[in-house]
Amino acid sequence: MKRIVYIAVAAVALAACTKTEVSNKSIDTNAPIAFTAYNTNKPAGTKAMIEGKIYTPDCPTFMAKAFYLDEGKTWAADSTEATSYMPDSEVKWNEDSSIWITDVLYYWPKSNGSLTFMAYTPASISDYVSFNKEAVNGVEITEAYNVEEHQDVDFMVADIMRDLTYSTASATYEYVNEDEGYNVSYGSAVQALFRHKLSQIAGINISTDEDYSGSMTITLTDVVISGQYTEGTYEDGEWKTTGDPSEGTTLFSGEQNVTKEGDSVSVTDNGYYLTIPQDVTEDDDVYITITYTVTSDETSYDVTTTIKLSDYQEAIEEGTKYTYDLIIGKDSKTGGFTQIIWAPTVEEWVDETPEKK
Repeated sequence: MKRIVYIAVAAVALAACTKTEVSNKSIDTNAPIAFTAYNTNKPAGTKAMIEGKIYTPDCPTFMAKAFYLDEGKTWAADSTEATSYMPDSEVKWNEDSSIWITDVLYYWPKSNGSLTFMAYTPASISDYVSFNKEAVNGVEITEAYNVEEHQDVDFMVADIMRDLTYSTASATYEYVNEDEGYNVSYGSAVQALFRHKLSQIAGINISTDEDYSGSMTITLTDVVISGQYTEGTYEDGEWKTTGDPSEGTTLFSGEQNVTKEGDSVSVTDNGYYLTIPQDVTEDDDVYITITYTVTSDETSYDVTTTIKLSDYQEAIEEGTKYTYDLIIGKDSKTGGFTQIIWAPTVEEWVDETPEKK
C-alpha cells in the first residue's frame, strides 16, 4: 500500500518450537515438497526490498516449517496435537531443477494425514525469528529487533498454509524473465503468500506554493524524523515497540533547490527508510524536522521547522509505503513566509514665503 501524506512545514505546507519429530511415516518418494512464493503487497521499488508480486529466483532464501496431523484432524481444531514433520528449514532456489525447495528433501506423507506450513523471509534473520505453532501464522520475534540495524531486511511472514496434502497443494509457480529468456513454471507446490511486516518512508517530494525565483532561492538541506520507535517484538501477529524513541534519523541531507514545479529527494542512501509499525497519537512525540536555506540577494539564513506527525496520520501502518509532500510557502499556521508589503506616506511640504532681509 502506498500513501502520500501532504504536510505543511514552517514555510513548509505540508514461544519455542516443538522438537518432536514424526517418524516411521509412509512416504511417497516421488513427491518431494516444493514451494511457490508470492508477495501480495505493493512493490517497494528498491533492490533490498522485494519487488512486485512474484518471489523471483533472485529473492532471498526463506525459512519454512511443517507440522503433521493424522487423518480426520484439522489445524483449527487440533493444532495442539500437531507434531513437527519438517524442522526449521531454509528454502532455496535450486538452479539445476528450477524450483524452490529445501536442501534436504522432505516428502509428502503417503498416509492420509495432512501438513500445515508456516514461513518467513529472509532466512538471514533466523537468529531473531522463531516458529511457534501457537503464534499467529506460526511466526514470532520474542527478543527486541532493531530495524535501524537491519535496513536491508524486508521482513515478511506468509499466511499459514493449513491442512495440505499432496493432492491439495496445487499451487503453480510461474516466472518469466524476457530479458534473459528465462521461463519457469511448475505446479503441485505449497503456496507461501508473504506479507510485508514493516513500514517504510519511500519518498519525499519538495516544492513551493508559488514561484519565488524572482526574489529568493530556497534550498532544502535536511529532513530528520525523531521520536519513532526503532525496535520491537513481533508477537500475536502484531508489533510491540520496545526501548526508547529515536533521538533522530536523517532521511535526507544535502542541497536540493526547491521550486514551484517541485522535485523528489532520495530518502537515505538506500532510497527508503524502514521502521517498526506503530501508533502515532498526540501523546507520541514523533516529529519530522525540515531545515532549508533562504537566500535573498546577498543575505542567506536557515529556517528549521518541526512538524508533529500525529497532525497528519494516526499510525505508521504495517506493509505501507509513505511519501511525504513538503510544500514551502505562505501557510500562516506553520509560520510561513510573510510577504514584505509597504505603507508609504509622504511628509508634507513645508510652506515658506521668504521675506526680504
